[in-house]
Amino acid sequence: MTDTAGTGEDAATTPFEWDHFLQLAEEWSVDPRQAVLRSAISRAYYAAYIPACNKNLAKRNFNDLAREVRRRNPKAGSHDVTWGAYGVSGQRLSRRVSELGQRMKDRRIGADYEDETMFRASHQLVRATINDAREVIKSLRVL
Repeated sequence: MTDTAGTGEDAATTPFEWDHFLQLAEEWSVDPRQAVLRSAISRAYYAAYIPACNKNLAKRNFNDLAREVRRRNPKAGSHDVTWGAYGVSGQRLSRRVSELGQRMKDRRIGADYEDETMFRASHQLVRATINDAREVIKSLRVL
């Protein structure tokens, strides 16, 4: 693949940086359109979710943590397992990551799936989601 963005890098060999989603959410956070605000919430969520998921997969005891999450909630999906594994790990910072992740996930579901009678995105909600994502990303660096 050739350099089509003028960056001097080959897009096929350059790894994707998930924090670019957070940068995009920042840019979109000032736009007044609902579709853009909802998309900003979703991008901020995934900027934190994918690194959290990858960090979990690198843990030796992740399978044990995932089993415990599924024991507590047999219907837990992959997102619930990812955030839940931080919650059952026992460390205070991990539990905070779990709490923030679940809160962002709830917002992302609202932004992605609920109509305007159930969910209304606002600049404040986007800002809160971006701040939560930043805190999760920062916490992952020390866990």
